[in-house]
Amino acid sequence: IPDGRVAISVAVSDVISTGGQIAPGDRVDVLGVLSKEIDDTAQVVLRDVQVIAVSNSIAGADPTPAGGKSTATKNTSNPRGLDTTITLAVTVTEAQRLVQVDEVGKLRLALRPRVDLPTTAFR
Repeated sequence: IPDGRVAISVAVSDVISTGGQIAPGDRVDVLGVLSKEIDDTAQVVLRDVQVIAVSNSIAGADPTPAGGKSTATKNTSNPRGLDTTITLAVTVTEAQRLVQVDEVGKLRLALRPRVDLPTTAFR
């Protein structure tokens, strides 16, 4: 976990995690919708957040353990249809905002390109 950050995990499905394309070390923007009103729009909750883990895969770790089998598994018994968790490195204030939006609304993760974009990629 980078200095000045905390790790927070969010439960995600393939839809929320951009089709399962997010990997440890990637960077994402977190978008949220706070209600189900017809005129409500998605808001950028957090920008350019580092992904430090996806399920059992950790950034900088060997993706295949010594036994030669991946430890990542799909949770098929979860009643909400969640496939995995994604752990993000955020400040405490960002963690509070993320938890708040996750509790009252819906989250989506937007995968950022591996090349830097201006911080105004989403407005």
